[in-house]
Amino acid sequence: MIEPSKKDWKLYREKISGWQEDFMEIGEVKRI
Repeated sequence: MIEPSKKDWKLYREKISGWQEDFMEIGEVKRI
């Protein structure tokens, strides 16, 4: 597996954070 660059990693983290916020808003009805 290729290690992501710092820029890609930052974007990835921001995307995950956005998903977490969305799930919190839903009341964590959907769990990964």
